[in-house]
Amino acid sequence: MKTRMETLTFDSESLEDTEAFLSSAYTPMRIGGRAENTRARVERRAVGTLTVDRLSLGYEMGYDAGSLGRVCLLSLHSGTLVDRTSGQEEVFGPGETFLLAQPDQPYRGEVRSADYTVIMFDPAVLDKVANPPPEAGPVRLTGARPMTQAANRQLADVVAYLRDGLLENPTAWQSPLVMSSAVQHLAAATARPGNAAVLARARGAFRRGQPRSGGQARPRPRDSGPDRA
Repeated sequence: MKTRMETLTFDSESLEDTEAFLSSAYTPMRIGGRAENTRARVERRAVGTLTVDRLSLGYEMGYDAGSLGRVCLLSLHSGTLVDRTSGQEEVFGPGETFLLAQPDQPYRGEVRSADYTVIMFDPAVLDKVANPPPEAGPVRLTGARPMTQAANRQLADVVAYLRDGLLENPTAWQSPLVMSSAVQHLAAATARPGNAAVLARARGAFRRGQPRSGGQARPRPRDSGPDRA
């Protein structure tokens, strides 16, 4: 049986409508923005457990959202995103691909006149590709950023391939086998030790950066010690 693609397009200058749409498409949230420029555009394509959204916001939008229940990666093409989930500010800039939020935790922050891609998948796929021992518990990311610039580029390339390559090819995305492999490819790029993520009680390549007050993201040195679940 062929897999089906669900598509959705949203274009509005109403903050109320945007809040209702985002709450329906992601998780219940409250947003706010400058009244003089509140246009938001979203294009969604979803096949099976994979969801890929392209978003464009022409203003500064603050958000306070509940947990997503999914692994949610964000590739920022222009503008800035400020994460305030931990109570401190962490700033992400163009060219970065990062974890927006832990699947089981609420998140808050601000998007500043940004164009970006959001890609989401079931966190159970991380366990499938990483295959941790039973005593280790489930795979869990210990930070937001890939630990190296090379890891960031690799993850961004996988996101771009799925968005611009696979989902543009009906012969590919209509195949359950191809789609299953594609989602596992994304999860493997996220969970491969030394690249982008970690097993519980183990060190990996996602990291939580030091807070900054603003500006474009800059490379940081590799963490010196293991993270613990």
